[in-house]
Amino acid sequence: MDSLETRLARSFGDAAMVYAAHTSVQAQARARLWQMSLRHLPQGPLLWADLGCGDGALAAHLAARWGPGLGLDIAAPMLALARRGASGLFVQASFNALPLRPASMAALFSNFALQWGTAALMPALADVLETDGLLALALPVAGSLQELAEAWAMVGRTAPLRPLPSADDWQQAVRVAGLRLLAVEEADLVSEHASAVVALRSLKASGAGVYERPARAGLLGRIAYQRILHALEDASGRCRLRYRVLWLLARKEEK
Repeated sequence: MDSLETRLARSFGDAAMVYAAHTSVQAQARARLWQMSLRHLPQGPLLWADLGCGDGALAAHLAARWGPGLGLDIAAPMLALARRGASGLFVQASFNALPLRPASMAALFSNFALQWGTAALMPALADVLETDGLLALALPVAGSLQELAEAWAMVGRTAPLRPLPSADDWQQAVRVAGLRLLAVEEADLVSEHASAVVALRSLKASGAGVYERPARAGLLGRIAYQRILHALEDASGRCRLRYRVLWLLARKEEK
């Protein structure tokens, strides 16, 4: 069966070699997550894991600051890139079956990855954190890529993007899991492209254009497709896609 997880692994694996060139928003989110995390962790070595580590861009920063850690991703080609650019152990694994012992990690990081799971993952994340451990997340939430939803709706279709939990959903999941919120920020990050065609290609190249379920047979007709492209572009022909991004830091306290 062509599950969401299988499609994600294939999509991100296919995108691996060009991923960095098409992820400006992810890079902005990563930079802010890094700055926020520095205020809540000591400088010395600690055990950390990067969930959905991708090409290792965040893991390289983490390793330079806190020593080699653990990077997890479902796409083997992404892990191959991560091993070239960061020190640590990089393992192919699913969020639904984390290969981590209870109370084994001082910090868990994830940048633009956990949106492919759900807020229901939070108890498992809390379980692998040690007491005083830090959870640091940056992820797109409901309201992201609204331009795509509106453009597809104009031709009577639903944009092929998976619905995202809201910022409130994630904060509530953190509380239910017994973690204490330390910092929450929300902002819009925009990716700008020379045209709608370039924007859609960039989405595919970043792995973000994955379908929630297998697409129905047949393609959009040419007229419908052109209407979508026109709706996505401004008067100059450029296309801007907006992501609603949540940064969330939480700590596991002693019970």
